[in-house]
Amino acid sequence: MSVPATNLEKRYAGVRESLQSRPSYRWIVLATVTTASFMNNLTSGVVAVALPQMSTALKAGVGSVQLVISIYLLATSSLLPVFGRLGDSVGRKRIFTTGFLLYTAGSAACGLAQNLPMVLAFRLVQATGGSMLVANTMSITTITFPAEERGRALGILASVVAAGALAGPPVGGLLVGLAGWRAVFFVNLPLGLFGYAFGRAILPVDPERKTREPFDYLGAVIMSSVVMALLTIASRGFAWGWASPKLWLVVAAGMVALGLLIVRESRCPYPMLDLGLFRIPAFTMGNLSGPISYLILNGNSLLMPFYLQRMMGYSPYQAGLLMLPTPLTTALVSPLSGWLSDRIGIIVPTTVGMGLTGVSLYLLGGLTANSTYFDVAVRLVLLGIGTSIFNSPNNSSIMGAVPRSKLGLTGGMVATIRNIGMMTGTALAGSLFAAWAGSAASATAGVVDAGLFLRGFSRTYYFLTLLAGAAMATCLVRASKANGQPKVGRAIMAVVRG
Repeated sequence: MSVPATNLEKRYAGVRESLQSRPSYRWIVLATVTTASFMNNLTSGVVAVALPQMSTALKAGVGSVQLVISIYLLATSSLLPVFGRLGDSVGRKRIFTTGFLLYTAGSAACGLAQNLPMVLAFRLVQATGGSMLVANTMSITTITFPAEERGRALGILASVVAAGALAGPPVGGLLVGLAGWRAVFFVNLPLGLFGYAFGRAILPVDPERKTREPFDYLGAVIMSSVVMALLTIASRGFAWGWASPKLWLVVAAGMVALGLLIVRESRCPYPMLDLGLFRIPAFTMGNLSGPISYLILNGNSLLMPFYLQRMMGYSPYQAGLLMLPTPLTTALVSPLSGWLSDRIGIIVPTTVGMGLTGVSLYLLGGLTANSTYFDVAVRLVLLGIGTSIFNSPNNSSIMGAVPRSKLGLTGGMVATIRNIGMMTGTALAGSLFAAWAGSAASATAGVVDAGLFLRGFSRTYYFLTLLAGAAMATCLVRASKANGQPKVGRAIMAVVRG
């Protein structure tokens, strides 16, 4: 039995119908979904800047207040595949627009909270809304754009993500300085309400489903447990020590959960995770190489500030500004790489992009105590170019390879795997640097031994170079299994001919 449309819904329908006939409609849809991406990544930066003042105001230590960030990341990552699958089942627009409401409500409640436990509780509400948004952003974009424009659209989406990350720290500093820590949560209110209203009015209506697939609640719980275990290992492995009994207890629990997930999903008629997706080469190879790219970026984000401050003598503020070449390059190059992949296919951009990434890492490993900032900047720009050329086409390849009915789940998985790669990059780079740099890694100020520092620094970057080589190999494997992709020679000629 259908529910009569309200006057507001009729107005939304009128706006949507008037726009759908226009060639620009799909770009208006993209602007709506990128609002969610920008807001989510902006929040990550502004909240991090507010932590010191939150610690003082809420009378919480650094170890406790950092949970404001980690609890959001853990909750979001574990829920992404769940809400992606729900989007496939009950409607992507419904899940997406509800996400705006929850995210906005959680943000407002965090800003009004009187103590740290309240902030953490409301951050879980915010994380639930955030996962509903992020899980369905890529699927809505993929459905809206034809295959020949999908790469460009996903490239623009990546550019907006980078812009949000870039704007976060300076906007956070401005808000905290002018209005205090609560302002970093209240800033989401206009963005969230704008996104909800535009989502309701502009996004295409979810198709009617005569029958709705049962949702695999048990599979969702088990899958979230696997993700939580992976994230805990990646984030706490270095702090606990890789030989820590509690770390290996988490490893064992994660292995058991993974086994249960495989058994459950192979027998469930409507699985949370369709294991058949892993038979698709583009899906499997893309999800193997994708997290390596984010692992590399986060490994660089951990190591480079130490080099800039300990070896080159810059202040923390200066080092932060000097790290900007990589995200700025990402914001500029991502749409271009997406456009290129629409014209020549994904094989050349992903392979060349990861190759350039490997070259940049090798060159970063060759920095010395006498290197100039120009030497650093050139390498950081090359890193940004390489990862940008790789990421957008890789995401386009994954999303274009799966059935439309699995796009939400796939988008959620891509985002989850990205988060796992980012956290693994920080933990892995920190562990390797500590092992190879010795006492230079434990110094709290200055450099105890420049030789030891550079040994650990260089070896860690060379190890990351090997990982880039492994990711490049998966791109070549994908090329050997691709169907309908342009050959390398034809792809290059397409660029030459313009």
